[in-house]
Amino acid sequence: MSVPPILQFRMEVPCLQSEQESVYRRHSRMHSFLNLVGVSVVWTALCALVVPFGPACVALYDAVVRSVIHGEGHFFRIYFSSFRSNFRRSAPIGTAYVLLAAVIVLCIRFANALADTAAVWRLMSYVYTGMLLVLGVIGCFLFATFTHTDEKALRCVKLGIVLAFRHLFTSVTCFLLLLAAGWLTLVFPACILILPGACCLICARVMEPYFSRAFGEAPPPGTDEKNAEALAQKKEEDTARYPKLPS
Repeated sequence: MSVPPILQFRMEVPCLQSEQESVYRRHSRMHSFLNLVGVSVVWTALCALVVPFGPACVALYDAVVRSVIHGEGHFFRIYFSSFRSNFRRSAPIGTAYVLLAAVIVLCIRFANALADTAAVWRLMSYVYTGMLLVLGVIGCFLFATFTHTDEKALRCVKLGIVLAFRHLFTSVTCFLLLLAAGWLTLVFPACILILPGACCLICARVMEPYFSRAFGEAPPPGTDEKNAEALAQKKEEDTARYPKLPS
């Protein structure tokens, strides 16, 4: 018994739609991958100049969150727009951050060179190493904070430090991910083409819920009603549990 043409057409339409959606998803993933590769190269080139380190990190996080996660606008248009708009606020902070890290590294090397002469220098080496680790942990939330508020630079630094220690487990986890990515890049230098963008994407997916609760932002597009209610309830619990961010 043959199937009537109208029924056959109705059976074929869902198949065509499913196939189109599959092609669209593959195209979207490939487009996002190429964007991450491109922005990793741009970020590396800007960071090599030291001064644009802060704006480059802020723009990287902003572009990944808005374009890749939320699907808003053109990736590189968002990146360079964020880079320009946040340059004045984040460039001095980024430069100071890099210089402070460099000074701590020099202190570690100096203390290690004198470690055999006195036990105090070995102790100082451990102290400086701990300071460097704390600086790295703070950096995970520090530059991302600039994308969520228009406050002045020092206010953003204060908020970044508060969030980094409030969500210490997340900060340490993201920092360990960045350390692993840095080690992998030293072993396979070609990884620099993808790891900065990929690590930023992973960290952003983990940290964005905390920023949404801290700054009272709406849940990302596509969040269903149950998740929205859960986020609202969690925000109320966090408000009762944690003190208000310092002004």
